[in-house]
Amino acid sequence: MKIYWSYKSYKSIPELTNLKPEVARQFWNNGCYQASLHWQVRGSLLLGAVIAGLFGVIGVTLQDKFDFDSMIGLKHFSVAISTGVGALIGGLIYTQTMVSHARSHIREYIQTHKEG
Repeated sequence: MKIYWSYKSYKSIPELTNLKPEVARQFWNNGCYQASLHWQVRGSLLLGAVIAGLFGVIGVTLQDKFDFDSMIGLKHFSVAISTGVGALIGGLIYTQTMVSHARSHIREYIQTHKEG
């Protein structure tokens, strides 16, 4: 499985590589809109927020248990770092789900516009 690091980088989507940039962007935007209507994509966005929140709780626990903040000298540093890591993981899950669903819609959209 290929990992797409940014769902905005439509140039890395195989279905769009042979198209003009304006057309590829139009197809990409349409595919993303259609994908955003799927419950799986919306669920992955919610899952990403939950993961970030859980990592934030882990950061609070680490802060209270080990007192990292006084060692480093920055207030809430462990909470910020752990929440950021959780947000990155959640964002990666969301991006993969979005691109997967958008690609299927892009294929349909290309077939529709080739025939018409």
